[in-house]
Amino acid sequence: MHLLKLKRSQYLGFNDTWLLVAGIPFVAVIIPPVFFGLSISNNLQGYYATFGPALFFTALFWFGNREIMVRIRRRWPLAEDDTKRVLTEFLGVMVFTLGVNIASLLGLIFRPDETPDMAEAGIYASVFISLFVATIYEAVWYTARWKAARLEAALLRKENLQSQLTVLRNQINPHFLFNSLNTLTAIIHEHPDKAVEFVRHMGNMYRNLLEVHETDLVTLQQEMELLNHYIFLLETRFEDKLNIRLDVQPDFLEYYVVPYSLQLTIENAIKHNIVSSKNPLRIKISNHGDKLVISNNLQRKNQEQESTGLGLKNINSRYMIATGQQINVVEEDGYFNVTLPLIQIPNHAHNHR
Repeated sequence: MHLLKLKRSQYLGFNDTWLLVAGIPFVAVIIPPVFFGLSISNNLQGYYATFGPALFFTALFWFGNREIMVRIRRRWPLAEDDTKRVLTEFLGVMVFTLGVNIASLLGLIFRPDETPDMAEAGIYASVFISLFVATIYEAVWYTARWKAARLEAALLRKENLQSQLTVLRNQINPHFLFNSLNTLTAIIHEHPDKAVEFVRHMGNMYRNLLEVHETDLVTLQQEMELLNHYIFLLETRFEDKLNIRLDVQPDFLEYYVVPYSLQLTIENAIKHNIVSSKNPLRIKISNHGDKLVISNNLQRKNQEQESTGLGLKNINSRYMIATGQQINVVEEDGYFNVTLPLIQIPNHAHNHR
C-alpha cells in the first residue's frame, strides 16, 4: 500500500460520512446532561439553550481535529513513524482544543452568555470531544493498516511460494531430460527399433510434462498417464533388472498429487539401489485409502551417485507449498516406503497458474 498517494478517506482508514452524520448530533445531545447537568425532563429550556452551542462546538472540534490528524498522517504515514505521529497528533489536538477555548472565552467566536461554572464545564466538554474523536479515528486507522499489512503479507507469501514452485519446476525438467538422453544413448546402437519406440514415449512424456508444468496439483489419473510413458523408458533400458507393479484403485484416480511425484520417487529408488539381473529392483505403487505408497526392496549401492539435491526433498517441498502436507519416508523390513498424500477434489481446486 503506497501511503503517500492515498486519498483523504484512506488517511482516515474509512469513509466517515456516516460517522459525521450520526456522531456529531449524538455527542451534541449528550453534552448538556453529562457536562452541564441539563436534561429535557428537568430543564427543557436550559437544555435547548445549551444544545445549540454544543452542536456548534462538537462540529468545530470534530472537523478541526479530523483535519489535524489527516495532515499529520500525510506527513508521517509509515509504521516506523507511529510514535512520532501519535505524539504529534495528541499535541496538535490539545493545542487546537486549547486555542478554541481561549478564543471562545475572549468572545472571538460564538459564545453564549455563560457563568464561570459553565465555562469550566465547556472546557471539559471540549477536551472530551477532542479525545473522543481522536480515539475513534486512531483506532480505525490502526485497524485499517493492520488489515492492509495482513493482506500485503499474504500476497508476499503467495508470491514467495510461487517463486519457490517455479524454481523447483525448473529443476525437474532438465533432470528428466538428462536421464532420458542417457537412457536413449545406452540403447540406440544395440536396439534401434526400441530406440524409435523409446523416442515416441519420451516425446509423449515431455508433452505431458509441458501440459502440467504450470500446475500445482494434477489428478492421479494424469500422473499415471505420465508414469506409463516413464515406465516404458525405464523397462526398455533395464529389462528384467527392474520390475514396476501398479496397484491403484480406480476410485482414487480423481484425487490429486503434485506433478512428477511418482516419476521422481521411482528415479530416487533407481539412483540409490542396485539394479541388476541378480538383484532386480522391485517397485510397487499402491494406495492405502487416501495415501499412495511407493515401495521398493532396499539394496543400496556401495557407491551412491552424487545427489543433485532433487528427489524426495523436491517432492516434499512442493507438497508443503501446494497443500501444507508432507510426505512420509520409512525404512522397514528391508523395504523403502514413500507415502504421498492423495488430495480430495472438494478440498483442493485444480490450480493452473
